Amino acid sequence: MQSLIRKLSEKNGVVILTDSDRAGFIIRNFIKNAAPNVLHAYIPEIKGKEKRKPKPGAEGLLGVEGIEKEIIIKALKDAGVTIDGEKKERNKKYTKADLYFCGLVGKEDSRIKRREFLLKNNLPQKMSANMLLEVINALDIELF
Repeated sequence: MQSLIRKLSEKNGVVILTDSDRAGFIIRNFIKNAAPNVLHAYIPEIKGKEKRKPKPGAEGLLGVEGIEKEIIIKALKDAGVTIDGEKKERNKKYTKADLYFCGLVGKEDSRIKRREFLLKNNLPQKMSANMLLEVINALDIELF
C-alpha cells in the first residue's frame, strides 16, 4: 500500500483529509511518511456524532462524513488544493469489461493472472477488482 500511495503521490500528488481524532492522525502520519508530495487538509474538531452511528466516537468528534460540505471545501482550499493545471484525462478509461477481457477478473485463472499483474506493477496483492480498476486508471497503467 505504501508503494501505491508513493506512486500516486509522485504522479498526481496526494491530499490527506482525515478525521481530527487520534486514528486520523495515525493515518495522516503513515501517508506523510510514505509519500513525498502530500497536502494536508484539516477539518475542525466539532463535537457530535454522525447520523448513521448510534453514539459518538471515542473522542466525541464528528468525522469527515459528518462535516458540512462547505467546511470540507474550505479545508481543501486552505491546504492548497486547486483545480488549476488539471491534468487532461486520457481518452480511454478502462472498465471491468476490460479487466475481464484481459483475464484479470471473472475467469478460472483470474486470481493467478491478477496476482502476476499486481506483482509486475508493484501494487498491493490484496487489491479488489474495483480498487484495481481505480488504480490503473489513476496511474495510467496499460492493460493491453
